[in-house]
Amino acid sequence: MVYTNPRPSKQNLQQYYESSNYISHAEKSQNLTDRIYYLARYFMLRQKLRWIKKILNSKGRVLDYGCGTGSFISLLLKRKWDAWGIEPNAQARNTANHHASKHIFDSLEHLPQNQFNVITLWHVLEHVFDLESVMNELLKRLTSSGYIVIAVPNCSSYDAKYYKEQWAAYDVPRHLFHFTPETMKLLVKKYKLHLTKIIPLKLDAFYISIQSEKYRNGSFFKGLYHGAKSNILAHKNPSTYSSLVYVLRK
Repeated sequence: MVYTNPRPSKQNLQQYYESSNYISHAEKSQNLTDRIYYLARYFMLRQKLRWIKKILNSKGRVLDYGCGTGSFISLLLKRKWDAWGIEPNAQARNTANHHASKHIFDSLEHLPQNQFNVITLWHVLEHVFDLESVMNELLKRLTSSGYIVIAVPNCSSYDAKYYKEQWAAYDVPRHLFHFTPETMKLLVKKYKLHLTKIIPLKLDAFYISIQSEKYRNGSFFKGLYHGAKSNILAHKNPSTYSSLVYVLRK
C-alpha cells in the first residue's frame, strides 16, 4: 500500500482544501487547464449517471460521499433521483447546498443505515483520513444488495511512472492513500465485497499529464502526448489506466 508520510493532522489538513488552486472546490475557471477540467467534468457527470442507471436498471437512492460542490448531486436531483451527499469541507458544502436543496451533510452520522442503493466516491477514497472507519460506516448505509462505486487514480499507470514524484495525481498532502488495482482488490477482499466491474477513466490521463507538465514547466502539448500514450499503452493492459472506477457489490 502506498501512502503519504508524513501527513498533516486531521485539523490542519482542511487548510489544503482552501487553496484557490484546488480546482475541485472552485466554481470558476482561471486558466486553460481549469477550462479543460470543467469541460471534462461536464461530460463525465453525465457518464457517471449512465453508469449508475446501468447498475440499478431503475432510479434509486444514491449517496455521493465527498461530493465537493455538489455537481453530481445537482444533476441527479434534476433527473428526479433521490440523491444525498456528504462533504466535510464547509466551504464546498455551502456551495453544494446552494445547488442541491440542503441534501448535503458534513458526516455520515446524519444519514440512516441500510437505505442507499448506490454509494459513490468519485476520487474521494484517496482523501479520507481514516480509511477503515469510513469504509465500515459507508457499508452500514448500503442496502443488503447495494453497490459502492469507487474512482481512484492508479499509481501503477504509465503516467505515474513517467512523472514520478511530479505526478499530479499524488496531490500531496491532500491525497493520503495511493491505490493500484492490486491494493483495491485487497480492499474488496477485506470488506467481503464483490468486484463486478472495472471501468477506465480515459480523460483523466490527459488532465493529469497536462497538470504534471505544469509542475515540470513543460508544455501543454507534451502533456497531451503523454496522456494519449498512457491510454494507448493501457489499452493492451487495462490495469494500467491512469484512473479506474471499481464497481463493488455488498
